[in-house]
Amino acid sequence: MKKEKGIGLVAFIIIFVAILIIGAVAVVLVMTNDKDEDKSDKKESGTKIETSNKKGEEDTNGVQDFLGDISEQGQQNSQASIGNYKTAKEQDFAFEDVEGGVKITSYTGDVEALQVPSTLGGKNVVEIGTGAFSVTAIKGIKLPDTVKTISDKAFYYCTLLVEATLGNGTQTIGEECFEGCMALTTINLNEGLTKLGSMSFGMCTSLKEIKFPKTLKEINGGAFVMSGLQKVTIPGNVELIGDGAFTSCSSLKEVVISEGVKTIKREAFAYCPITSIVIPNTVTELDSKVFFDCSELASVNIPNSVKTIGHAAFQNIANGATIYVQDEETKAILEEGIKYIREECSVVVDATKFN
Repeated sequence: MKKEKGIGLVAFIIIFVAILIIGAVAVVLVMTNDKDEDKSDKKESGTKIETSNKKGEEDTNGVQDFLGDISEQGQQNSQASIGNYKTAKEQDFAFEDVEGGVKITSYTGDVEALQVPSTLGGKNVVEIGTGAFSVTAIKGIKLPDTVKTISDKAFYYCTLLVEATLGNGTQTIGEECFEGCMALTTINLNEGLTKLGSMSFGMCTSLKEIKFPKTLKEINGGAFVMSGLQKVTIPGNVELIGDGAFTSCSSLKEVVISEGVKTIKREAFAYCPITSIVIPNTVTELDSKVFFDCSELASVNIPNSVKTIGHAAFQNIANGATIYVQDEETKAILEEGIKYIREECSVVVDATKFN
């Protein structure tokens, strides 16, 4: 995910919506560094922060209205009948030689529930190329076990795509791969998959649940930004929960982070209605704004494995929320790092919460 100075998450969303409205095909998730925060109009007073940004609120409301519209359209599309899966003819595919086999570069057929063949031109299909199926009318896709890589934007804005099944050989899903697939309700991720690229499932507003394979190591920046997820369990092999990975998932209330996860990056769960969170004792870093504006977050457990807590990590969580820490040292780290937390919230040292 690219970072640019001087543009915040709200600005990004506004730009993102504008680009969609005018029909552009490039969408960039923009994150800022902490220099932004020093220039913000938020005023610190002790442990209490006051925010008054009417323009920002109006912009956010406009974004939410837009998201509501596309969510409704996605729900309508997701009800469409998929039909029986069929294998398209070889001439419906364009493909080229790569190491180990061939890469599909485009699809021009009319099979809507598509079983991708395992061979083309007598060679194994090992890769779905960049944009190969983007903006097509497919409603279902099944990939063969021979496919190892699904490249960037492979299924970008397939707005009628309801379900996708990966083959057992898939190892990586590229950037923006399923972005804008607003009708997508089912995605079957295989064991052996190790990486989800940036924005890979962004704007998948009908995607309510997903099961991550135990082999997954990276959930990169914005992977599920503005998706419809309601609950996620992050497996312990995940080494990275990237910048804004789940930000602005307006239905995401339950998050389970398994022991083994080490780093949770900037704004990973910002603007989500999560009600409680337990940080496992393998996490060493909570980046800035990681739970920013999670206004329903009422209970947080932070173990003493956490040595770094970034700026405004818990800003604007629920009134009266309780943050439990394991010892006084962790409390000190927390109080130094969070800066902004509602005055009504409390930080409690309670080792019994970490058995």
